[in-house]
Amino acid sequence: MLFSDIEYGFQEAFLAAWNAYKRGSMPIGAAILNDSGVLMARGENSIYAADKNEIVSGHRLAHAELNAILKVNGDEHPNINSYTLYATMEPCAMCYGAIVHGNLKRVKFAMRDNLFGGARAINSQIDIFLRQNINISGPSRELEMLSIILIVYRRLCYGFSHNETYFKNYAQYCPGGLEIGHSLYEDSTFKSMLSDNCSPIKIYDYILKHII
Repeated sequence: MLFSDIEYGFQEAFLAAWNAYKRGSMPIGAAILNDSGVLMARGENSIYAADKNEIVSGHRLAHAELNAILKVNGDEHPNINSYTLYATMEPCAMCYGAIVHGNLKRVKFAMRDNLFGGARAINSQIDIFLRQNINISGPSRELEMLSIILIVYRRLCYGFSHNETYFKNYAQYCPGGLEIGHSLYEDSTFKSMLSDNCSPIKIYDYILKHII
């Protein structure tokens, strides 16, 4: 698989995730496409890095999905209920609330989040949200691995322990992503690509070649 083989909405979400990583935040991104497949907005995780291009940044609430939704939630998008939100990670409870109030009805996510993700449980178990008829799909095996690899690499670069809670959680449902993330952290070729400021597409293609 190459990056160009990925569904377009996820391509945009992962490009946003890469921007977030390059700015020092968590590599999590989101994108919103209309019913014709045209990009309406991208959002980046901006928890750890202020960004003038994001509506919420430098705050614990600066999630990628929230930033994407805030960019399209207005009178200029009367058909927003036909749009699709793509996210590299399963939306949390806060972002799910933004999805509901933003009137989005389709959500696709790459990676499940068994620690803080709430989209699947809320959407399937709470009556008031069941009535919203929001279609949520995910995870995707290859894209889940890709997202976990990015997060593992980022956390290792920032000095997190190999035995931290996040890594133990990933080991339960995506050990391959955890293993590749660790191996890329030791990969001199990958580090050279990062230091040479290769395009994110080349970076993603290199990572995807490690996913079997």
